[in-house]
Amino acid sequence: MLLVMRAAVVAVVLVVGVSLGRTLALPGNAGAMARIADWGRANHLAFVVNRVDRP
Repeated sequence: MLLVMRAAVVAVVLVVGVSLGRTLALPGNAGAMARIADWGRANHLAFVVNRVDRP
């Protein structure tokens, strides 16, 4: 059971890492924080981004 959970965590981290890495590698002048925020909003994490991004 523990092996299955570890494999699931590794799979999720790998998928998120590749997705976020591709976003950060895009050409442009936007900084890393702006790109991470845009990635979060594009991946249905707007509620987290908006909560963290408050002034």
